[in-house]
Amino acid sequence: VKQLQYGPECKNNRKHLHTPHFPEMSNLDEQETGRKEKRRQERACPPVKNPPRDEVKHAQMEGAMGCPRLDFFLGDVRDKGRLRRAMGAGVDIVVHAAALKQVLRCENDPEEAIKTNVLGSWNVALASMESDSVKKVLMLSSDKACAPTNLYGSTKLCAERLLIQANSYTPKGPVFSVLRYGNVMDSRGSVVEVFRACRNNDSHVPITHKDMTRFWLTLPQAARHAENALRMMHGGEVFVPKLKACRTLGSANFARRM
Repeated sequence: VKQLQYGPECKNNRKHLHTPHFPEMSNLDEQETGRKEKRRQERACPPVKNPPRDEVKHAQMEGAMGCPRLDFFLGDVRDKGRLRRAMGAGVDIVVHAAALKQVLRCENDPEEAIKTNVLGSWNVALASMESDSVKKVLMLSSDKACAPTNLYGSTKLCAERLLIQANSYTPKGPVFSVLRYGNVMDSRGSVVEVFRACRNNDSHVPITHKDMTRFWLTLPQAARHAENALRMMHGGEVFVPKLKACRTLGSANFARRM
């Protein structure tokens, strides 16, 4: 397991690691975490394809970013044929972020979670291996994949194993690595939204346990971790960033005061 550290040991490489440009490369970014932040940091980058399933998100991103280098595809990671088409036109880098992430929803609909998080991830790997241009595939995973106690974490762990094992199938093809995130503040579906709703409704904040901790990172940090992992990866790594943690009760109280 490699850690993305920005302490004294990386002092000499910090400028190189934080450079957000990938010259002469085209990127495929699959929806969700930090997508707007990534787009802001990639305004000077080559063309980026983004295939979320929701056409409303297409319109929102096109209106917010106004970037001609963004190319949108309606699609689903469950559809391998659509992934092949998206990766078949000179895509060099694939950032696989599509997943069903709500823990309770995954528990209630396990089959759907498996279809998207596990089988969908394998479709991404297969489409990448069949592409003539893809060089790097980075899957965004979760800290819940470490010794999982729920179905969501289990599906992410399974997807991690599939992507890492894909390296043995393509000795001369793309390389596959994984980056584990914590809780991204203000991302869609974040618990911060729940905390704010409780504040607005003047209701109690539901927490699992007062001593539970969460690992937090901001949208710019999430995008920077992905950039650094793409630069450092050689295939087979599970990158675990060093993140700040705080008790959930403290996070809830802070959110209520925001």
